[in-house]
Amino acid sequence: MLNFQGEKVDEVAKTLISACLWNDSVENKSRAYDVSPQTVRNYVEK
Repeated sequence: MLNFQGEKVDEVAKTLISACLWNDSVENKSRAYDVSPQTVRNYVEK
C-alpha cells in the first residue's frame, strides 16, 4: 500500500497512518515520530 524507499520510511509511514487514524494533521503527528513535516511531504510527492 505504501511503497516508499529511503532512510525514514518507517517514520513517514507511521506518521501518515497515525494522522489518518486520529484525524490529525501530519505536522502534529510527525513530531511524535521525530521526522519533519517537510520530510513526510517529500516522500509523498515522490
